[in-house]
Amino acid sequence: MTTFAGDKEFLLKLREDMYNTRQRRFQYQLAKVTSITTLLGAGGLLVEKLQLTMFFYIIPFLAIAFDFFILGESFTLRRIASFIQVYKQEFKDAESKWEEFVKKNPDRFSSVANFIITVSSSLGCFLILFLKDSTKTWFFHPLNIFWFCSLIILLILLRIIERRMSKRQWIQ
Repeated sequence: MTTFAGDKEFLLKLREDMYNTRQRRFQYQLAKVTSITTLLGAGGLLVEKLQLTMFFYIIPFLAIAFDFFILGESFTLRRIASFIQVYKQEFKDAESKWEEFVKKNPDRFSSVANFIITVSSSLGCFLILFLKDSTKTWFFHPLNIFWFCSLIILLILLRIIERRMSKRQWIQ
């Protein structure tokens, strides 16, 4: 099979898009850690003076929102890499061999690290809110129960989506 100049140009654009997607994913990860740390710090310093417990209700959902953005960029990367691997299969150059190797040996650490940051910030917020109020009455407030349950459901959903995405088989 011969390739046309347009195909090579398209693949170059696709590689450029992969690079830009990696950069966006990194920016989301950096923004996630920065915003969570800032909000936890501000909330911790000001919670007694200004009664800013709302920070601690918002932080876990902010972390989960960032996780969905990061997963979206990871999905885009996997889709592009799979397309390049299928398209370049007959050439067997270093790039397609590398993509095949990466597909067989995926990076599980970054997704686990993102999830750990989200869970630990959520747990920290829960403990701060739980210990700030009377520990005997916290679970009697319907909004607290709703917040806690929705947080648990979203964390489970996030983990399920991430696992399904990493095991996805692309149509070839």
